[in-house]
Amino acid sequence: MWIPLRTAEKGSDMPLQEERKKTKFAGREREINMVARVLEEVGEGRGRLLLIEGEAGIGKTRFVEEVLKLPRAEGFYKLTTRCVYFEEIDPYLPFKEIYLQYREILESQEGATEEEFFAPPAGAGGEAGEPAPLSLLPLMVEEDTAKEVKEETTPESRVKFLFDLERRGPVLLFVDDVHWIDRASLNLIKYLSTRVGNKRILIMATYRPEDLLMEREKTYHILETLKALGKERTTTRLVLERLNRGAVEEMIRDQLEVSELPHGLLDEIYRYSGGNPFFVEELLFSLINNGILYPGVVDDSAVARIREVEIPLTLSDLIARRYESLSDDARRVVRSAAVAGLEIELPLLQRVVEISGERLLDALEELQLTRFMEEDKREGEILYRFTNSIIQEYIYRNLSLSRRRYLHNRIGMAMEELYKNRPRYYNTIAMHFYNAENYSLAAKYYMMTADIIVKSNPLEAADYYEKALQIYRERGLGETYQYMRILMNLIDLYLEMGEAKRAEKAIAEAGRFIGSDSLGRDFSLRLNHRLGELYLLKNDLKKARGVMERLLQNREILSYPEEASRLFRNIGYVYWRLGLLEKAVEMYSLSLSRAKEDKQVRYVMKLYLDMGNIMSYKGEMSRARGYYLSGLRVITEHGNRFDEIRVHNNIADTYLREGRIEEALEESAKAVDLSRKYGFKVIWPYVTHLEALARAGEVSSFEEHLRVISKEIEDFDAESSPDVKYCRAVLFKTLAEREEDKEKEKELLEEAVALLKEADAAYRERGFNYERAVALAFLGEVLLEMGRDAEAKEFLQQAKEIFQKYNNDFMVKKVESLLKEETPVTE
Repeated sequence: MWIPLRTAEKGSDMPLQEERKKTKFAGREREINMVARVLEEVGEGRGRLLLIEGEAGIGKTRFVEEVLKLPRAEGFYKLTTRCVYFEEIDPYLPFKEIYLQYREILESQEGATEEEFFAPPAGAGGEAGEPAPLSLLPLMVEEDTAKEVKEETTPESRVKFLFDLERRGPVLLFVDDVHWIDRASLNLIKYLSTRVGNKRILIMATYRPEDLLMEREKTYHILETLKALGKERTTTRLVLERLNRGAVEEMIRDQLEVSELPHGLLDEIYRYSGGNPFFVEELLFSLINNGILYPGVVDDSAVARIREVEIPLTLSDLIARRYESLSDDARRVVRSAAVAGLEIELPLLQRVVEISGERLLDALEELQLTRFMEEDKREGEILYRFTNSIIQEYIYRNLSLSRRRYLHNRIGMAMEELYKNRPRYYNTIAMHFYNAENYSLAAKYYMMTADIIVKSNPLEAADYYEKALQIYRERGLGETYQYMRILMNLIDLYLEMGEAKRAEKAIAEAGRFIGSDSLGRDFSLRLNHRLGELYLLKNDLKKARGVMERLLQNREILSYPEEASRLFRNIGYVYWRLGLLEKAVEMYSLSLSRAKEDKQVRYVMKLYLDMGNIMSYKGEMSRARGYYLSGLRVITEHGNRFDEIRVHNNIADTYLREGRIEEALEESAKAVDLSRKYGFKVIWPYVTHLEALARAGEVSSFEEHLRVISKEIEDFDAESSPDVKYCRAVLFKTLAEREEDKEKEKELLEEAVALLKEADAAYRERGFNYERAVALAFLGEVLLEMGRDAEAKEFLQQAKEIFQKYNNDFMVKKVESLLKEETPVTE
């Protein structure tokens, strides 16, 4: 923390010890303006005592430093001192220091005698001022005790030198850390405050209220005197509060010398510091010194490493001193609260802490007064929150392992009893049981959490299933059925989220487990079904069809209601993708029948979307949107996030086929936003939006979105993707239509042709027949525009044949119109 040095000359500012880059002074504009007005009043002869209150690290000393830089502080004689913390302290020690500064000022006046220096200014009238009573003041500087001071020495005589100095110019007296002031010096400040009303003297005194409260028996007289002074007419009280997020962000930006902060850095720094400037400063220096943050570098990955760094020694020492001053009851309460986390509700605290009644309330009041915790209310429940997470972390880290385990288990048991009907607490209960090494209960509550949120937040649900599964792997709890249930739930989630690698890994693990243990036929059948779905996710339609049809021939799987409906639907999807629409409709009908029979609302909803897809492939875009919107109503009711994304994506696709670009952009943007929000790493909403941007001719947005896809979608290769090649070709065609220069127009169309041929080859190789037909039709359209009719008709004919297999009358008619060199029809 910054410590002021003495100022020896009129009008000079307190220098700063520059050992490292000073953090930016931010967030105190209102307070600085208020003090500037006070300085103006003092300069006009209305003296003031300014009491500046704030917790440790809030920036009181730095605030005064900035005050001294103000234009209105120019011309003031600045005398600075600070109180020190000792059991036995010399009386008047702060005033001895400012008296030495006064002597330096006196001696610095070139050729001036004492009489000349204290003479009234020219034209002021009156007699020459008397010099300060130097016969008395040296007694304060030497090592004489209070008893040796002459009886006739009065408060007036001890501070007369300040009034004499004021006759030459306004005086600013800064006394730091008044919470440690000796009784004699405090009485002098009290005396001065009653005599400065018509003087050009400003006394600025800073103090920490928590220090006064922590040692109330020793500091009672200080506390009472400050309260009394606060009521005086010449006293102004200023409380420095913690900084808001904007001020903290300003400090971080300046320290790192960047215009943009790494993603999540502000949240972490603010959470740890609670807006305390000293905590912000020490955290930043620690992160820089440990090579996690670098000035001038924006590195998003750095945020994940913040918690690796030990609490800076400067902060841990400060917290340790405050912690040791707490009562036994307050320490017991704060230890339990630290294990609970950043906050704890009062009913839970009452069950956990082994003290009750007024003793608990007294301890909580003490923790509030000393700024360890603060009281709040949420949903009608009183809770207590640490003022910043560093305090909570320090206390937690300094508990023994055995005490941590004991308290975690005690909290888990109390929460289980208190919150048994409140699912939002289950994950926290699981965490406490895990840290208490009560693993069976931890796994139970992780599974319960995942089961509850799986529809609304599948990504988070997957994390909780993984935690439960990891407990079974590491601890060998011996519950084979539960282990497989978790694993199958994870596989379903990964498949739905488009996480092919994770799904494949989980399927392999389940396969090994089934091979080594007898779990019954149902797990084996379900696992083979999921393998087929994995092939669907990888767009390997041939392998998917083989697995699904073998399962259907087996017939045994049809005895499991959900699996039967799911299998019919999956086979229908394969047939649809292969252009076998009649077979697809047959399978979808069987799936719908089983889903309704078994009251599987989720599959009824999905089948609405499947029927919409068939209508879209047939070119009946309005009917397709009707099915999609019917599905959306059910989705909204039952909260299936994945299918919500599908609906908006597929609606966007129908608009694209009709050339309604604005609507397509709006719907595809919704699909991308939802995919990102819920953590689904599937490519299709991103590609649909990319095509919409291409058709809109938004070049910069197109390239930016492509960079987003590469960053957010695992294993996505923009260079080899046929979808990207197709979309880029669409963009070039759009730009060519706007180009007035014929040569540039031709170049753009040539590039589009090359890309479309590459996309055609890639689609053919991967078996994406419908996508290939779309690319061929567009290729033919571009070639016709270039006057290459024979080549164009060759590709258009291929596209027509594929669309006919899909019974897509809309696209067939469009291609036929191109073959006749007519304007393409619209629906």
